[in-house]
Amino acid sequence: MALYKGNVLFQSLSGVRASLYNEADSSMEASAGLNPRSSQGYAEVQSVEARALARAGQIR
Repeated sequence: MALYKGNVLFQSLSGVRASLYNEADSSMEASAGLNPRSSQGYAEVQSVEARALARAGQIR
């Protein structure tokens, strides 16, 4: 671990038998289970709140 400008940064992990990180799943190209079209629908649903806040003048 490292400390930089008040932030704690993870540098490396060694000697651990199990990890939640899977290198194959970290890439859209390597993972066959992810559908890019699904992310478009998710983004559209999430944008509903942002558009409502913008209309109310609470965000730009």
